[in-house]
Amino acid sequence: MLEVVTGQTNMESNILEQVANIVLTQMEMEESLAEKVNHVESNQMAMEEKLLQKVDDICLAQTKMDQNITDKVNNLSDIQTSMKSQFTKQVTSLFEQLNSIINLKNDLSSESAKLIEMEERLTTQVASVAAAQTSMEHTLTEKVDDLTEAQLTMEDTLSAEVSIATANQMDLVNASVFELAETQRLEMQKLEKKTSRWMLYISIICAISIIIDLI
Repeated sequence: MLEVVTGQTNMESNILEQVANIVLTQMEMEESLAEKVNHVESNQMAMEEKLLQKVDDICLAQTKMDQNITDKVNNLSDIQTSMKSQFTKQVTSLFEQLNSIINLKNDLSSESAKLIEMEERLTTQVASVAAAQTSMEHTLTEKVDDLTEAQLTMEDTLSAEVSIATANQMDLVNASVFELAETQRLEMQKLEKKTSRWMLYISIICAISIIIDLI
């Protein structure tokens, strides 16, 4: 009878030791899972910082590009204004010459044929200058349109890059969370199997103890 009691005591001691080991194992698993969660959060924060840095770089590049385009447009506007001013001066000068010719015509009626020829020549020159001004205005307008189209294209490209970077970050975060959840599920299954096994052992030992007590 003493041997049975001693054996039972040893079994209970072993069971308590195993239960303590299970609890210790569970605590270690929880600490490991907590470290993995912290690691995932750290990686996510790092990815977010990289994405924010990339967005800042893109915004800076966009700002520089906008400034360059604005400077080019301003330069074109200055050139156009200068050309208009020169054209106005040329037209004014031509009209002054034309007025002088008209005055000479009034004074020198004998040379009317020459004056008419000069008037026609000046009229042709004025028309040529006007045509050149119109052509230059069309050219400047086309250049401004090309710059505007290039700016819109760059904005679309930058928006697409930001969308791709955001989607890639979300995919990485989702993959990390799924991997962590799967690892936790597997560890919990292992722990449940061990706990169920030891509960069965405890039930058997309790049944044996009851039978021994009845004997």
